[in-house]
Amino acid sequence: MILPLLPATPNLGRTAVIAVALLAALPPMPAVHAAGAVEPAPTMPRPPNILFGISDDQSWRDTRIGRERTVRTPAFDRIAREGGRFTHAFFASPSCTPSRSAVRTGRHLGQIGKAGVLSGTLPHEFPVFPHLLPAAGYNTGFTGKGRGPGEWPAGGLMRHPLGREKRLADVTVPPDWPDTAEVRRDLLDYAREIDWFDAQLAKIIARLETLGELDHTLVVVTSDNGMPFPRAKTTRCDPGVRMPLAVRWPGRIPAGLVVDNFVSHLDFAPTFLEAASAAAPAAFTGHSLLPVLTSRAAGGFDPTRDAAYISLERHTWCRPDRGGYLMRALRTTDFLYIRNFAPHRWPTGGPDFVSSNKIFHGDVDGARTKAFMEAPANPRRFPVPFALYYGKRPLEELYDVRADPHQIHHLATDPAHRATREKLWQQLRAYLVQTGDPRIAGHDL
Repeated sequence: MILPLLPATPNLGRTAVIAVALLAALPPMPAVHAAGAVEPAPTMPRPPNILFGISDDQSWRDTRIGRERTVRTPAFDRIAREGGRFTHAFFASPSCTPSRSAVRTGRHLGQIGKAGVLSGTLPHEFPVFPHLLPAAGYNTGFTGKGRGPGEWPAGGLMRHPLGREKRLADVTVPPDWPDTAEVRRDLLDYAREIDWFDAQLAKIIARLETLGELDHTLVVVTSDNGMPFPRAKTTRCDPGVRMPLAVRWPGRIPAGLVVDNFVSHLDFAPTFLEAASAAAPAAFTGHSLLPVLTSRAAGGFDPTRDAAYISLERHTWCRPDRGGYLMRALRTTDFLYIRNFAPHRWPTGGPDFVSSNKIFHGDVDGARTKAFMEAPANPRRFPVPFALYYGKRPLEELYDVRADPHQIHHLATDPAHRATREKLWQQLRAYLVQTGDPRIAGHDL
């Protein structure tokens, strides 16, 4: 099955693109005997096609079905309505290359060496699911941004792809952000790119429908990391690490399913391999989502999926003496616990060193909001947001995500939360030991 390549995204000050992998199941081939007789192909269930759509830099709420009113996402919403939607899906890392490496390998950042950092390489000893599927009778291919960062030509703003214009008054500004016209315009640009992604996804879905293949296709739509704004992408709070995720597979996944289990990027590779009736390597850390999705108990909670584990090394390259920003985090239904292994370092890369992306505070993506916050007067006008965006972080952070969904109020030093902080650190530490994370042993990647 061949789908047309997608056009380049309009550039609105950041990169938001679609990467689509179409994994087409081939029918069983007839056997040809030496005498030339052809034996009919064996009768067996045909495994599904797999369509995996992953946007670049999109946070979990930013779909219309997720109640964000400035975006138009009919394709994503359709997949969610006709299949299942996850409310607690998390990136393995809030940085694009590590998160995509986790998708392909089914393994945690601390288990994949140099593939766990931006612009890193994936060592050959780690099996990846696109290399395993051909043995199960699949052709594989992709369009768009398949793995790492890319350059896009400069361009101006465009009209909304559906012909609609958006208004600054429609924008919802998070409570820890300055509510200014500059920030609202930046959020509208971001919303336009999500609309563009969804429009391309809709074209592919329509093509599959025309071919009569949509209902024989496992469709998975998600993103690679959070929105490219301060205190989102490359950070450990929900705007950086929580992803939208919808999955459709008629006959296997009940329509309208809402799943509250915690799931991760690590789970995609074993999911695709199970759908293809292919064996997953024992080294995979993730687990297939199909047992959760095919359950008829809508919203049923699997007690083994009660937390997400998140990692970050450096995002941009920096001098060896600067090192990376070494973070591991544990997110549960009630709390977010963060361990910053090098609290003396700048989580953004710092104000006096130009990183590999040619800007100060290099781990904050360049955009209107960043330029606005770094204007000389604005650190004084908005001291609280500036400290949250750019300041150094303590060894431990703790947030009550039910009472404080934007994770603004830091509780790690509160005596009333001492027992919770220690319990979560021991849980995170045990996971890092179990998965062989080098940071817990004091080693570099």
